[in-house]
Amino acid sequence: MGHRVAQLAVLAAVPILAPSPAQAQEHMFHAWFEAPETVTAGESFQVWLWVTYEVDGVAAPARPEYYFAEIFGSIQVGGALQAFESISPVLDGLDLRLDSGTPNGPWLRDFLIGQGEGLPGFEVDYGNPLRIIMFEITTAVSTRGVLDVYLRSPSGLDIPSLAWWDGDNNDWIMTTQPGVGLISEPMSVRVIPAPAGVVVFALASLGVARRRR
Repeated sequence: MGHRVAQLAVLAAVPILAPSPAQAQEHMFHAWFEAPETVTAGESFQVWLWVTYEVDGVAAPARPEYYFAEIFGSIQVGGALQAFESISPVLDGLDLRLDSGTPNGPWLRDFLIGQGEGLPGFEVDYGNPLRIIMFEITTAVSTRGVLDVYLRSPSGLDIPSLAWWDGDNNDWIMTTQPGVGLISEPMSVRVIPAPAGVVVFALASLGVARRRR
């Protein structure tokens, strides 16, 4: 996997490709997020990134020597940023975590994780679709709004790099290659103020605790 990191630095990038009636993509990656639709201001919530790899519109059957191998990218939080407080590095997902990403304001930049057969201590997950990374977003207290979450490109590339290992042909299939498409769906989470009753109860509990001391 070490030589893969070096490979990524020299890959030629291409624009995101999407299928159209005039020109359907034979190889297509699809990425989307899973998170609560609504959270209370001040809460932290988990966001999972899911991916599929499809051939001619059908999810490829993952099996030994034919599996989702790697993702190299960044996460951006947009929308009502006054409702945003922080984003955590990659916390869970595939076994091999080469770089958990660097928080930078509303960004989690340059995470790199993957998997591969023959690596001691690591197990390959042959799922397709596959739940591949998890991170956490913390919201600001008493601020409402809608936060949008996007999969973005890492440093040095024009698009996120997703890779599928095709052991039958001993080759990588990657979004950075011509003729390989990527559909990336953003996600929105609504941040709402805590209910008034909850706030009153919290203040009352605080008052009781102070009297006991």
